[in-house]
Amino acid sequence: MRLAKKIVPLLTLGIVNIGFAQTELTLPFMENIQQSTYVNPTALPDHKVSIGLPVISSTYVDFTNTGFTYKGLKNDQTMKYDPYKAMAQMDETNNYINIGFKTDLLSFRVKARDWYFMFNATEDINTKWTYPKDLFAFILNGNGAKDVYDFSTLGFNASHIREYGLGITKDSKNFTFGGRFKLLQGLANVYSTSKNMRITTDNSGMGQMSASADGILYTSGSLDNFDAVSYANNWNNKGAAIDLGLTYKMSDKWHFTVSMLNVGFIDWKTDVRKYSIKGQADFAGADVFGPYVNGESFKISEVLDSLKKAFVLTDEKVPSYRTWQIPQFYGLVKYNLTKHTSFGASYQIEKFQIPRSAFTIFANQKVGRFLSGVITYSYKFQTASNLGLGLVFKPGPFDIYFVGDNMLVPAVQYIANGFYVKNNMVDNLKSINFRVGMNLVFGRIKHAEKQSYWGL
Repeated sequence: MRLAKKIVPLLTLGIVNIGFAQTELTLPFMENIQQSTYVNPTALPDHKVSIGLPVISSTYVDFTNTGFTYKGLKNDQTMKYDPYKAMAQMDETNNYINIGFKTDLLSFRVKARDWYFMFNATEDINTKWTYPKDLFAFILNGNGAKDVYDFSTLGFNASHIREYGLGITKDSKNFTFGGRFKLLQGLANVYSTSKNMRITTDNSGMGQMSASADGILYTSGSLDNFDAVSYANNWNNKGAAIDLGLTYKMSDKWHFTVSMLNVGFIDWKTDVRKYSIKGQADFAGADVFGPYVNGESFKISEVLDSLKKAFVLTDEKVPSYRTWQIPQFYGLVKYNLTKHTSFGASYQIEKFQIPRSAFTIFANQKVGRFLSGVITYSYKFQTASNLGLGLVFKPGPFDIYFVGDNMLVPAVQYIANGFYVKNNMVDNLKSINFRVGMNLVFGRIKHAEKQSYWGL
């Protein structure tokens, strides 16, 4: 057990290629706010002009843990934390924790005839950990419980990116086309790739182990002589991405949409360092960790010296490296029951190590010109307790909105708890995200009302 706990930190260089994905399943159905174009480039707003002021127009927060839920971490009898119960829920290789934050520095959208033009500048900070089930098994059960522990998907990735987007949407009788080009300004990044990271143990009782490693960790950015102005204006790390969308209006009632988002990359060139670990060796655990295992004084320098003999560790400065964004694909069908009421469904898929998908159904209701709401139900990360909520309130020349994919259950629980925050609000959730903001809006678009179904 002790041996396992000391080797695990040395495996964190065995990291997979990972980028950043922040999936929003409710926002695509809120076309009356300009931020819906971030996930649906063909969304048509309610106003000719929408202006988003710094920070207050859009702030987005995401927390995701695909491996287990908060309730799945607690023992049903003792109500104490039970890591063995959490481990039983995990995927064998692909689990991840994501913490993301986005805020708009400036945004606007303008209508000119049948064309819509949009601009946004967005600050994007994201941190992601990936982990296999074997990590928990190794820590909890020790090195003698299993023949091979594979840590090749263990890792960490973090990034700070500023995005500048230029979008255009063209509306016609039967089709709506939308697209957005995004210039990416990379400010800081930690990125890695791994071919192999595993430990093979000898269960004969001899304590023999075989470890192999082949991983690379890249970093861009340095805290040495850090200057905030130079950091914020660094244009050495440039990249680009595109969003594309198409809506087919089969009739006034039936609309079908497909979109492809976030296809692009960034080349990192500022203060780039490359750290690598490579090697394979057979050794007895007691030879390396003997003093610690035997209860004697423990010196980390002795452990590191032993590991250096088995593995080659390098640290060098390199010109650049490239990271790819994670593409996302949406398919959406909407049925307009009346002018103010619509229903529909969407299917979303993204490729993050393995393809992951989500299915969502929604209902959208407008109440006059001042209030509209969306309720969604999604199946995502093998959980079905995902109830989303979106609200837009327009009391004057501005709209105030709130949208989240898993906010309805916590909100109801919060009220049921007597307006107190308790654990049961997030018991069964694997992810929770929300976006909140306010836009200035002018010139309400008047839609033709000659279609028969609007009179219902």
